[in-house]
Amino acid sequence: MVEEASADLGHRCRDSRNRAGINPPARTVSVHNASELAWFDLKAFPVTAGDENTAQIFEVGDGHIGTKAEREWASSRIVLAGFSQGAVMALYTALTLEDRLAGVVVLSGFLPLRSQIASLVADADRSNLPLFWGHGIEDPFLLFADAVSSVAQLQATTTSAGKRIGLGLTDVEFHSYPNVEHTWFPLEYIHVGDFLERIFQSHRPSKKAQSPQPQQ
Repeated sequence: MVEEASADLGHRCRDSRNRAGINPPARTVSVHNASELAWFDLKAFPVTAGDENTAQIFEVGDGHIGTKAEREWASSRIVLAGFSQGAVMALYTALTLEDRLAGVVVLSGFLPLRSQIASLVADADRSNLPLFWGHGIEDPFLLFADAVSSVAQLQATTTSAGKRIGLGLTDVEFHSYPNVEHTWFPLEYIHVGDFLERIFQSHRPSKKAQSPQPQQ
């Protein structure tokens, strides 16, 4: 899902006028032994680091958004958001696109390609990319402990054997939800709305700019 800055943020997540949905392709998902809409194959639950199909993530996630002029305009106005596999792809795309976007919303996801992700970041610096991460503590498919590990790597600035491991993100909102499994719910939407309002605040037209000019 793509969120675009709106002059009226009162509706926030409830307003669909500034959203664009992106659907995954149909593919065989091993854990279900069936063909279904999915961004990439998974072999088992709960998912552990490295279980994702790397080639399929590269296939879907690589590319650009619009023309160069459109990308420059969009870099401060578009937020990628997703749930579960959609959250994984939103995160991967926001981290690796050539042009930094306004932010990313991850709902019950995980950090993919952990051994490679730092080297894949297009400009080697996404430290100021705003990130919202919401996760149910009782999630049986994408474990809460793994979400904590994912966020820790995103925030880390460490290296190992001279190789960069963390991405050093400094603007991270991590929300944990007790007694919640692999789903989303109204309180999380409120938190996402607050996040969007904060990062889009600078794009709201001032009252002075909105007022009609007197006739001469």
